[in-house]
Amino acid sequence: MTRYVQNLFPTPLGVTNNLLSEEDNNKILDLCKSLDYMQDADASKSEASYERKILDQVSDIKQTIIKDFQDYIFNLMRVVNTEFAIGSSWATKAQPGTSSNWHKHSNYFYSGVYYPQESSPIEFRTQDLEHYLFQTDGITPYNSRAYTHYPEKNSLVYFKSNMLHRIAENTNNAVRYSVAFNIMPIGEHGFGDSIVYG
Repeated sequence: MTRYVQNLFPTPLGVTNNLLSEEDNNKILDLCKSLDYMQDADASKSEASYERKILDQVSDIKQTIIKDFQDYIFNLMRVVNTEFAIGSSWATKAQPGTSSNWHKHSNYFYSGVYYPQESSPIEFRTQDLEHYLFQTDGITPYNSRAYTHYPEKNSLVYFKSNMLHRIAENTNNAVRYSVAFNIMPIGEHGFGDSIVYG
């Protein structure tokens, strides 16, 4: 007898470590610290900056991120002849003991988060509904309902914008900063009757 498992339609989480120089990493962290943030009525929740295009303030870093994403999407999905742009971008600030609500980003293709410092985790949750529940003696990629990523300083993650995710509770004594952004294809892309004229 032979048995094997074929992974159908896996959901990728792209990670790039050591993306920026120390100088550019510090520039991002200083930018995050300089912004004004919207405070949630619930004091246990993280905050988002009022400014929703913060990467426009560091256009050279924005271009580095886009170039890295182009490389990622080509190698992962083999997408060619398509350009991408960052739409919205904002900073997040999580005081010790705070987290964010579960959410996703509508109207975008991919989302990303840059971490200028060692950071509390980002969590992902599947939206698939299990119609059978069983006791298990371990977690595998085939029975898990959630995934937690522990980002390093000067790292970046990419994920499909429709994935449910949240900032996990900041269990450190320091404020957690990160820069989130959304990516969309621009210009003419697609083919056949699904072509988009940008």
